[in-house]
Amino acid sequence: MRLLQTIAAALLLTSAGAAQADIKIGAVLSVTFFFNVPGTTETEFFRRADMMDTKVGTADKDDAAMVARTGFDAMMRGDGDVVTGFRNKVQTAVASVIPAGVLARQHRHQTEPGTAKR
Repeated sequence: MRLLQTIAAALLLTSAGAAQADIKIGAVLSVTFFFNVPGTTETEFFRRADMMDTKVGTADKDDAAMVARTGFDAMMRGDGDVVTGFRNKVQTAVASVIPAGVLARQHRHQTEPGTAKR
């Protein structure tokens, strides 16, 4: 199930980028296509997904209200996307230079059952 969630998120992100590019190419109207992709955020998701025994499920997360405010402000400015928080900005920068296989192994290690710090 976790693999399907990851694949779905990647598909949505890729589709959002493609849609934004299409809108810019054929724009007659001023349209902003905004996609908010926060890092781990303090919500009920991890409990509902039965991930409280994972490293990511028990790690410190960004405040949901701060993530929503940052995303809303970026959308109102007409930005296409936003990266919320210092930790996520560092992870985004590092992800652009690290091979996909390494990132996949890191993601698996963060989401594997039994990896939570006790």
